[in-house]
Amino acid sequence: MDTLAGSEREKIDVERIKGAFEEMGLETRRHDIDVALWEHGECYVDDIKCVPIPPTPGGFVEGVLTSDIGSCSDRVLIAPTTSFPDNIWNIYNEAVERGARAVIFYDHYPSRYRKIVVSGVWSYGLRVRSPAPIPSVHIRLEDAVPLIRRGIGKKVSISVATRIRMSRGSNVEAIIPGRSEGSILVSAHHDRWFDSYRDNTVGVETLLQIALHSRKLRTPRHEIRLVSFTAEEIGDPGMPAWYWGYGSRSYAASIDANNILIGLVIDTAHKTPLRISYTSPDHAYKVFGRLALDIELEGYGHPYTDAPSLWMRGIPTITIHNLQDLYPIYHTDLDVREGYRGFPSILGKEILGILLDLDPKGVGAEYLLKDLKARMPYELFRRIEERASNKPYELARCVNMVTLRPLFIGSYRELYKDMLTDPFPRWYALASASKGSKEQVVIPGDERIIYGGGGAEEKGKILSEANAEVDEMLRCIST
Repeated sequence: MDTLAGSEREKIDVERIKGAFEEMGLETRRHDIDVALWEHGECYVDDIKCVPIPPTPGGFVEGVLTSDIGSCSDRVLIAPTTSFPDNIWNIYNEAVERGARAVIFYDHYPSRYRKIVVSGVWSYGLRVRSPAPIPSVHIRLEDAVPLIRRGIGKKVSISVATRIRMSRGSNVEAIIPGRSEGSILVSAHHDRWFDSYRDNTVGVETLLQIALHSRKLRTPRHEIRLVSFTAEEIGDPGMPAWYWGYGSRSYAASIDANNILIGLVIDTAHKTPLRISYTSPDHAYKVFGRLALDIELEGYGHPYTDAPSLWMRGIPTITIHNLQDLYPIYHTDLDVREGYRGFPSILGKEILGILLDLDPKGVGAEYLLKDLKARMPYELFRRIEERASNKPYELARCVNMVTLRPLFIGSYRELYKDMLTDPFPRWYALASASKGSKEQVVIPGDERIIYGGGGAEEKGKILSEANAEVDEMLRCIST
């Protein structure tokens, strides 16, 4: 059973989280937003139990079963999820393009059901509507093997009940008062597929542990906002191709982002070494250089979380996660609580201890400037260095707001390929143009093509756009 934005299960969770914060004496607020709720009932492939792939339509579909995606037109395709679960998105899109009636996925690993959101369009655009057009379901590996042996070339039936309806989801916010102006935001998301513990009940429990430990310690330098987001997994009423992070986008749009000095996103953080992605390396080193837990600094990111909602408003953001460690049970019914009960308390106590005296505005920009210097044409970098040398915090915020973006190199059609995040994606475009690469460089979200595969003839345009971005960054730093 899922706990999705706007569901009855979410309402129970929201009241539980809100009640726990209130019992600790914290000022607590609930921010309700409109959400699209995808729901499903029973699901069968012939007599084999299945789960539907979100947010695909329901109904009864019958067709000849094939495992060949190249000849799946007017047929029912059966395909593996592969070891990289998000390949489901690629395979579904190609099946839609080739005219399949439906898609049956079976898992790469045995004894589990899995849900991965699909769209039917080759885009991650925030303004690209993507209602998945054909039914798709997931069955266990051990059920797929006999189905393939006996069923290829024969008729198979899929019966599944799904619907999408409008509802209301809730972000929950609790305030730990501080001594000075400005706030530190620490967030997790409470919506989840199945009853997933690592993704992301563990994050919510960490928020609650931060609140609990705060009762025993001194007042922090800055107010700490603990926010549990709705609709991280799915729920945007516009059904965009960039389907995740809707609750955090709504929250970030509703606040004065200038008052948020730094943001921490806790998502799937359930073991050591913790993976740390960031949008300001200097803040990451300052915060996590003192953490008494094993960590791996992964670099800029992480785009597949709530982090972009914050950094695009200029908030330096650090994501604490174990996403890559989770792939075998990611979005499956095997992601259960066992074995991790004490970790949120340990992590919550460590995070709070660091935040008590943290002054985000007092952190320099040595590493950020070093990264920009390695990426930018020297004359552009000199302009930034001259203006930002005595405004390091403003530089970090303006890089977040103006240039730091997710990017995708190549084609969305390629399997086993992820978005990257970079403080100056134009350098990928310049490098690709210089090498004469045929691969596009795209900024997902607004789907801007910053390099079209045309080689050196695109360098002039890329440099002109890079100059314009630096101009915008300098205006930002000044104001």
